Amino acid sequence: MKAERLFEGLLWRARLFVLIPVVFTLLAAIVASVEGAVVVTQGIGLAVAGRHGESTLRYLNALDTFLFATILYVASIGLYELFVSKLDDLGDGEGEARSRLPAWMVIGTLDDLKQKVASVVTIIIAISYLEQLSRWADGRSDLLHSALDVLWLSLGVAVAMVSLILFTRRVAEHQARPDEGASKGSPL
Repeated sequence: MKAERLFEGLLWRARLFVLIPVVFTLLAAIVASVEGAVVVTQGIGLAVAGRHGESTLRYLNALDTFLFATILYVASIGLYELFVSKLDDLGDGEGEARSRLPAWMVIGTLDDLKQKVASVVTIIIAISYLEQLSRWADGRSDLLHSALDVLWLSLGVAVAMVSLILFTRRVAEHQARPDEGASKGSPL
């Protein structure tokens, strides 16, 4: 019995190893945010120089980078809340507590985290796709050289996006029926 309690205590404390991905994911979010700011600054410089097509591509790239930084931040918070500790509620001074996080950012399960990541990845894929099409239309794409290349890229993007959309729907349906999910296990 004592050995069991000792082992359970050790196992409980071992959850703190999740702080490693939490910290590094947070650092990656910060670095990506700074990178996005640099890209926006470059886009502004191109716009001032009258190169509006190139500046638009920079802005799309920056948006992509900012979305990626955001999902890294959400993942960092999600991992922390799932494995280490819930972020404390803030009191309003009158005895009523409110959550520090907006409702869309609250992560209660690993499936919640996966769903949020998949949703943002879908948007990132769409933005990257539009960026590649814009580069191809301007004759500056290193990836696309012909209409056939565009077709293959479009098909690949469509398959990836449909897969991610179906995944997020399946997770949402599973979460809407918690009693079924508990008896059958995770849908993933």
